[in-house]
Amino acid sequence: MPNIYGPYIKTLRITKGIKASFIARRMHVSAATYSEIESGKRGLIAERLDIILESMEITMEELKATMPKQKRYRSGKKVVLNRPSI
Repeated sequence: MPNIYGPYIKTLRITKGIKASFIARRMHVSAATYSEIESGKRGLIAERLDIILESMEITMEELKATMPKQKRYRSGKKVVLNRPSI
């Protein structure tokens, strides 16, 4: 399942000057697998997200702060949340 955090993780990682291979090694995955996570093509379980956040020394709140706010709009009687486009 794709993930919405990948591209924002990549932006933060590059900004902090951290190599993708460093995080991949800490996660015990290949560089190719980590690249798929950052591109949003591969799902991201909580344990792996925790390793990424610890590796970059950031919190989940800091990651979310880099993401655009979700827009709410009404569809009939339900409120539907748009996911950020990636």
